[in-house]
Amino acid sequence: MPSSLRRLALTEIPPFSLPAHTFANITCLKMRFKPRKTILPLGTHSFQLTMSKLCRILDQTPLLEELSLSNTVPYFDSFLPEDGVNVNPFITIRTRVQLPYLKKFKWSYPYPGEIHWLITFFDIPVLEKLDIWTEEHPTKGRCHDTQWHTLGPQYDLISQTVSRRKSMTLPSLLDLILQCAGENALISLRKVDVPSLQTLEIANTDPLARTEGNLLPDLPRLDSLLRNPYLPHLETVTLSRFDISSVHDKDHSFLGYMPRLTSLSLDACTNVRSLMASLEENFIASEYAQGDPRKRRRVKVCPRLEAVSFWGCEDLNYNDVRMVVSARNGHGCDADRVLECSGQKVQRKIKPLRKARRARLLKGAVERDLGVQAIPVVDDVFLNSTGIIYLRFDGCAQVLRKDAIALSQLGVVDVVYNE
Repeated sequence: MPSSLRRLALTEIPPFSLPAHTFANITCLKMRFKPRKTILPLGTHSFQLTMSKLCRILDQTPLLEELSLSNTVPYFDSFLPEDGVNVNPFITIRTRVQLPYLKKFKWSYPYPGEIHWLITFFDIPVLEKLDIWTEEHPTKGRCHDTQWHTLGPQYDLISQTVSRRKSMTLPSLLDLILQCAGENALISLRKVDVPSLQTLEIANTDPLARTEGNLLPDLPRLDSLLRNPYLPHLETVTLSRFDISSVHDKDHSFLGYMPRLTSLSLDACTNVRSLMASLEENFIASEYAQGDPRKRRRVKVCPRLEAVSFWGCEDLNYNDVRMVVSARNGHGCDADRVLECSGQKVQRKIKPLRKARRARLLKGAVERDLGVQAIPVVDDVFLNSTGIIYLRFDGCAQVLRKDAIALSQLGVVDVVYNE
């Protein structure tokens, strides 16, 4: 008779010591098993979680909705048929585990190269939240594909086949949290597509970067982080403990892929000025109402951005924030004088365009400005820009309370300030 148990947590407890029917109705499974780099010898009383055993357990949980692997990395002794590995006594070959109801997956302390390898063992069509906290390999500087908890003959086979493992699409993923220790972890999902993503959080957890005097890692390019960097539905982004520099135009190459972004949070980031400059930039769009030409200013990146939060950004400058708010809320130069203010004088007569053609040209101008090609942007994203209505300052030494409150005069509805 199937068990009525819905939630189960296993910490160093052999799961196969439980009756098989225990897992039949489990919807939440939490597991904690110490990673081991080699297969334990026969006769050892300690239980070792291998990939083949993990798959066997999950095969018995057809109703699973939440899976958590805490400080747990299985010993990889399994392969998929597509890997093209010949059967031998050291490994098993199996098909993907079907998890049709899994919505949340949380995993802590894998090495970067192990992430894609593990999740491709699962068929997870409705996964909505993926939360991964990576661990930096002790031998820094090595290629992330060579950093594994698994050693021995199994690792030799993995190193030969890892490049053949196919990319993966998570069609329903809405929330992605990546906490990474070291720069190698930033490319751990570069073979994963997340077309429906709405919330993205990237945090640098390297303890050395938290000590005074150490430089923070650079903000990654979005096209190096994900297989397809264009995120048409992304609304919320949080970046923690990164250096946001202007090298290789990283501000545009990151923000330029998220046209529907409404909320941006920066936590203890440095060199925020370059990102502020990209949010301030704008261009002129010509519109026509009842045959009368009008010029309106459009922002280049994130036209829907409404809320920006700064937490512990010590080098954040008040004037940079004020310029962004002025530009996006329409309190800077008059629309008819924007080109003159930027040092460019353009005198030419523009013929009225039909609405559809005007939208296509406007979209194309944005793509050229951002260096982005063939991006299927919805036209109304660019035709309906919004202003900044919420700002939060928490622990930003160079922003005074009186200056922060003064931003309400530029159209910011809610200003929150904490020293």
